[in-house]
Amino acid sequence: ISHGVTVQEWISVNNMLPKLYDKDSDWSVTVLFRTTQGHIHSGRRKFGRHRMSYWVDEADNLFFSKEEVTHWMPLPQPQKGE
Repeated sequence: ISHGVTVQEWISVNNMLPKLYDKDSDWSVTVLFRTTQGHIHSGRRKFGRHRMSYWVDEADNLFFSKEEVTHWMPLPQPQKGE
């Protein structure tokens, strides 16, 4: 791709999950995630105890079970100044 733009691909939740925000957190870093209905959201995954994990669209305060999310990808890097 030209002009230094790279293409990111969706990562299956069956292959890998987003990394934790930090070592003391139960929350992932913010990512884009796609649901079984094909909708795309920006948010984070909560890694809970005893399989009580879920995903949250922070902008709209929507919650999704781990079974409702199929793929995710990192947010794009901010544009560098000119």
